[in-house]
Amino acid sequence: MMPVQTVFGKLFGIFRSKTAVLADNRIRIMNEVVSGIRIIKMYAWEKPFSALVTDVRSMKLQRRRLHSQDLTLRTALPGP
Repeated sequence: MMPVQTVFGKLFGIFRSKTAVLADNRIRIMNEVVSGIRIIKMYAWEKPFSALVTDVRSMKLQRRRLHSQDLTLRTALPGP
């Protein structure tokens, strides 16, 4: 069982690093929105920024689902 757990461990690491990148992108976008809220309101850009944040959030949630599936598989397998 050890090789299977090693493979799932590596997959977990890959999923986690990709999730972290997506979270960083979402935080960067939110910081831009918060710092430029007056300009966003003045030019009525609420919908485009909302769509941008929603897209990034959905990508992050998709990654998190994959991570959860991987974690479930690794937990279900018996240990050494």
